[in-house]
Amino acid sequence: AIVVVGESNSVLGRQTKQTSGERTGARGGICGSPVTRIKILLQGSGNHTVRDLIVVLSDDSSLDQVGVQMESSGNTVDNCDIGSPFTPNPMLDSDPGNQVGVEMKGDNNVLSNNYISVRKDLADNYGTKTIGVRSFGNDCLLI
Repeated sequence: AIVVVGESNSVLGRQTKQTSGERTGARGGICGSPVTRIKILLQGSGNHTVRDLIVVLSDDSSLDQVGVQMESSGNTVDNCDIGSPFTPNPMLDSDPGNQVGVEMKGDNNVLSNNYISVRKDLADNYGTKTIGVRSFGNDCLLI
């Protein structure tokens, strides 16, 4: 996980696709782990920027997971691919946890030009919920 504190910090990546044989990958990615609940956490005085990253949530985790959580104000998440690429295996012993792509707890946060895709909602099978964007803040902007 990446934890950003202080004021006006940036987490930048490159979403440059690269092809190796039949496999397509990306640079600047943060892969999900079954034991990491929050992948990127923005705290402190705010005004942080997260740009050009691929954040992958884990499908085989029983923990609730959040791709980017903003606990401060004035943050920008731009041009990121945040989500879960697969559907969990129904044969797993543990129930999959809830997934949230982006959670905004601060005010005046901006999401622009992002692709947010959490796995299929499994409320009928497991009682779990998946949410693309959840905001508790004021004056947040989604573009």
